Amino acid sequence: MPQWDSKTFEEKATNIARAFNAGRGDLHDLTVKMAKDQGLNEEQIRRLGRAVNVKAFEQKFASLKGQADRIVEFDPVDPETVIKGLSAISPAAEKKASAAYPELPDQMRVERGWNASYEKTASVDVQREMLNAVPKDPPIETQINHWRKVAEDLRQKSAGAEMRWDAAMEELQAHSKRIYWNRDEFEKDAMALFGGDVLFELNALRKTAKLEPVEATYETATKLSSHLFGEESEDTRLIKQAHEARVAYLKATKALALAEKKAEELLQKVLG
Repeated sequence: MPQWDSKTFEEKATNIARAFNAGRGDLHDLTVKMAKDQGLNEEQIRRLGRAVNVKAFEQKFASLKGQADRIVEFDPVDPETVIKGLSAISPAAEKKASAAYPELPDQMRVERGWNASYEKTASVDVQREMLNAVPKDPPIETQINHWRKVAEDLRQKSAGAEMRWDAAMEELQAHSKRIYWNRDEFEKDAMALFGGDVLFELNALRKTAKLEPVEATYETATKLSSHLFGEESEDTRLIKQAHEARVAYLKATKALALAEKKAEELLQKVLG
């Protein structure tokens, strides 16, 4: 089992994404081959899969530069499917790899969000018990590795959210340059549908057009909310996507700071 650092994961993911975009295979098969050839364990496959999806998106998005509608479409790799496929080939090898990479309970699940399907099947008592089920006196090195893995996952999440925000806002900016585009109607529809939550995005769009920002005042809110029912459109869908991406980014970066702080505190204990 190789010991990869963050740079290695990024390099391997970049190579897989390039091969995919060059038509040399789909992301699933290319990831399976890499995982099998390198003898990766489950957690490493999950981490590689996340990185591959980010790199594939980045490269696809970059290739669409200059187009009016930069909509990225591809089938992302599912790390769990890769793991199941490799387990069917060599269950003994999977068991050995998992034992060599011990897990701690995911204490950051509340910050990062939890699997909805699991919430439906587990009782509240079981969920609380699992959240608090920290092994007694686990090795401090294992704890540090755990929090570093959590932090890496959150970095991937925040990077993906930032790219989604950029993509949605760039597409909106392109739409705003159309001759028939009506900024006043768009802003009123956006406020009627989503309220003040999207003021940040509206002002970011105004800034690119060198317009004064909308102030978050009662008078402004009343004026922009003059539409009792906002009209949904491609533009309001995009501003909703941008807002949701920003919320996800803020959530991930907040959790990332906590995870990094926890890892650093544990490291200082080791260093004395």
